[in-house]
Amino acid sequence: MNFITFSDMSKSCAYCDKALSVTDIDLMASWLLELTLYEAQYFEMLCRKCFDREYPDYRKTKWPLKEIKEWGRLFDASDAIIWKNAGFDAGHARHWCELLLEDDGLVDIEVAKEWKQVGFTSENYQDWSGWSKNPKEIKTNLELIGEPIDNISAPELSFRDLGFNLSEAIRLSEANFETDFAGSESEDCIDNWMAGGLNVDELIALKLQVAEMNNVFEEKHRKCREQIKDWKPSFATHLPNVLKALCEVGLPITADNLIGYWGLSKAQILKAIDMGADVDFARDINFASNLVRNGISASKVKVVEYLVSNGVEEETALELTKRGFSIGTIEKIEKNGYFLAALIDATQKLKPLKVDAVVDWLLVDIGSSKYAWLNRIAEWHNLGFTPENAAEWYREEFSAKDAKAWVNSGAKTPAIANRRKAAGISPKTAS
Repeated sequence: MNFITFSDMSKSCAYCDKALSVTDIDLMASWLLELTLYEAQYFEMLCRKCFDREYPDYRKTKWPLKEIKEWGRLFDASDAIIWKNAGFDAGHARHWCELLLEDDGLVDIEVAKEWKQVGFTSENYQDWSGWSKNPKEIKTNLELIGEPIDNISAPELSFRDLGFNLSEAIRLSEANFETDFAGSESEDCIDNWMAGGLNVDELIALKLQVAEMNNVFEEKHRKCREQIKDWKPSFATHLPNVLKALCEVGLPITADNLIGYWGLSKAQILKAIDMGADVDFARDINFASNLVRNGISASKVKVVEYLVSNGVEEETALELTKRGFSIGTIEKIEKNGYFLAALIDATQKLKPLKVDAVVDWLLVDIGSSKYAWLNRIAEWHNLGFTPENAAEWYREEFSAKDAKAWVNSGAKTPAIANRRKAAGISPKTAS
């Protein structure tokens, strides 16, 4: 390996070109010895006069020349001594100066020392100092949640604008709440969670519960999109509406209540409760909520419950109730030999007749098997017969199509039709 020596270098000052004295060379030699081989290749020798002009008062420090070069680019010797004795290196000291000058318009090393002693660096001072000028207060708050200074970022200052103190902001930030109002579509946006008036502990607990029930909420929100006209909000933007409604009604703000009353206004929530949301029924809140959305009155709740408890699909139960089904209806048809399934079947076949009109078709006297008649009701109805008129022809064993043909031929009763048929007359084809 080849080492650079002073015999390889010029014996004149790089700044003033004056010949270097032995003392000058000795001064430069101590500097050269501190440099790496690469640095030494670009080393410039100075006389003491030029050295002092370049680094005023630094020779008095007795510091290694490498340190003098680092500090001398940034500080006067007097300031460098203060910062270095306080335990700062040159780069961090300069950064502290810039930050303090920007914050307070002056540089107070005691402020930097206080923050450094607690464990803050110039890099994280700027973020945390917006919350407090007292680093010990910040450290105490971090210790309360068991986090070291280097392990956590300062919460957004926007939390403070929303009324949260430092301790609360740290905990909310740790729970992944955000304050980006431009991103209110986000489920993490704190503004969407505040409408219910919850404290910080309650906010964090509720957010955790909702996250654990994420699939349930997604399914409920999907159903709202399918069932509610013009349903456009996202989960995040609808959340404050439900929280506010629950709060105004006076209901506990829980994940279960959010699910149960999702998609309802304050008035609809009260109606759902008045309709029996708290009864001992299989789907309680969800069931009552669906009744509200479908316009079922409080007096009809028991009807829907009865149908559903007897195995009828909820949508079918709602439809039957809207079309006039009552408990008395089922009692009436059962006395006449029909079961609930028969009524549902006939009601589906005779849309959009009201249930009472369907019952008239079921209970008319047809003089034979009721369930055979059940399969033919729709055809008679569609051809324009009334229940009594259809039964009159049916009892005489006319099909609906033949009866329609005789009527169109002028035979208004089955008796007349039978006489014409016996005389050899055929009816016109039914239209």
